[in-house]
Amino acid sequence: MNEETLQNRQDYNVRLLTIFFLYVTFNGAVRKWLLTDSLTGNLLLGIQIGFPLIFAVLVRTKPYTRFTFSVLAAYSLLLVIMAFNPLGQSILHGVIGYFLHIGVFLPLLIYFNDRDAFPVERMNRLFFLVILFELLLGTLQFMSPSTSPINKYVRDTTDTGGIAMLYTINRVRITGSFSYLGGMGSLFVFFGFWIWGLRLTKASTLLVGFALICCAVISPMTGSRGLSAFLIILTGCAFISTITDLRNSLALGLLSILIVGVLQFTDLSLVSEAYTGLNERVTNHVADSENETRAFGQIWEIIDFRGNYPWLGTGLGGTYQGAIALMGESIYLKEYGYYEEEPERVILEGGYLLFMVRIFLWLLVFQQSRIPVAFCALLLILHVFYTVTVFNVFTAFYTVMAFMYLDRSYYVRQQNEI
Repeated sequence: MNEETLQNRQDYNVRLLTIFFLYVTFNGAVRKWLLTDSLTGNLLLGIQIGFPLIFAVLVRTKPYTRFTFSVLAAYSLLLVIMAFNPLGQSILHGVIGYFLHIGVFLPLLIYFNDRDAFPVERMNRLFFLVILFELLLGTLQFMSPSTSPINKYVRDTTDTGGIAMLYTINRVRITGSFSYLGGMGSLFVFFGFWIWGLRLTKASTLLVGFALICCAVISPMTGSRGLSAFLIILTGCAFISTITDLRNSLALGLLSILIVGVLQFTDLSLVSEAYTGLNERVTNHVADSENETRAFGQIWEIIDFRGNYPWLGTGLGGTYQGAIALMGESIYLKEYGYYEEEPERVILEGGYLLFMVRIFLWLLVFQQSRIPVAFCALLLILHVFYTVTVFNVFTAFYTVMAFMYLDRSYYVRQQNEI
C-alpha cells in the first residue's frame, strides 16, 4: 500500500482511539452526574464491554496475516465453545464472558498486525489535558466531604458507608471522572506507561516531570496500594531503559528529588496528608497479613485450586458482577465460595485450559512487541497475576492503550536509531 493510504489509516485510527479514550474516561462521569438512571448506565457500560469487537469492526488496517487471523479465529472459537458450557447460569453470562475474555488480545493482535497504522504518540496533547483534568478534579474531590455531590458514585449513597475512605485522615478515596475506584487506578497505571514511552522518545523533560507530579499527587489520594506499586515499578523501568541518556536522566532525577522533597517536608499540604492516609492503609494491612495475601494469595489459589471443575470451568461470565445482577449466580460457583482475584476467576470460568491459553496469548503479545525481553518478563508476571484485564473493562481498555503506546515508543526509537 502506498504512503498516502497509510497516512489515511493513521489519521482515521488516531481519531477512533481518541473517541474511545474519551468515552472510556468520561462515561462514568455521565453515569454518576448526568444520566443517572440504571438503564442508561447499563447501556453505556455495555457499549464499553463491547469495545474489542467494536474496535475490530471500525479500525482500518492492512489485511490480516494468516498467522494473526488463525490465532484470533482459534481463540474466538474456544471462547464460543466455553460460553455454552452446560454448567453456566445462562447464555447471557456466556455472551458477556465472551466479550470480557476476548478483551485485550483482539485489539492488541490487530495492532501488531499493522503497528504503523497506530501512531498513538500523536495523542500526547490529549493525554496531557486528561491528566491535568483528573489532577484538578481529584484534588477537589479529596478536599470535599464524602457527602458532597462531587464524590458521588453511580449507586446512590447518603452517608460515608457507600464511599471508600481513608479513615485515619477522614478523607475520601478519589474516583476522578470514573464511577468507582478501579477506573481511576487503571487510568493512572496507563499514565505510568505513558511516562515510560515519553522517556523513550526523548519528550520534553518538563512534560515528563509534570506527568510524574500528577501521578505522585493522585496515587496516594486514591488510597490504592496496587496503583502506588505499579507506578513505582513503571517509573523505575522508564529510568532504567533510558539510563544512557545522561543529560535528560540527570535533569529528571533532580526534578524527582525536588518533587519528593516538597511532598516529604510540606507537612500542611493535602498531598502530605494523602501519603499519611496511604501509609496507614499499608501499615494496618501488614498487621493483618492482607498485603501478603494480595501479593501471593492468587498464586496459591492457582496451585491449590479448590473448585470442582478445574480443567474446563463452569462457564464464561459466571463471576462477573453485572451478569450475576441480571441473571443470578451459578450453583457451581456458590459451592466454591468467596473469590476475588482474576487468576482464580479465570480458572473458575474456563478452567486451567483457558488460563494456559491466556498465558500463551500474553507470550505471543510480548513476542511480537518491540519491548526488551527483560521488561517483557516483568510485565508478563504483572499482567498474568496482578492486573484485572478480564473483569475490569476500564483496565482492559487502558492496558491495550498502554501496550500500544509503549510498543510504538520502542518502535519509533529503534527507527530513529537506524
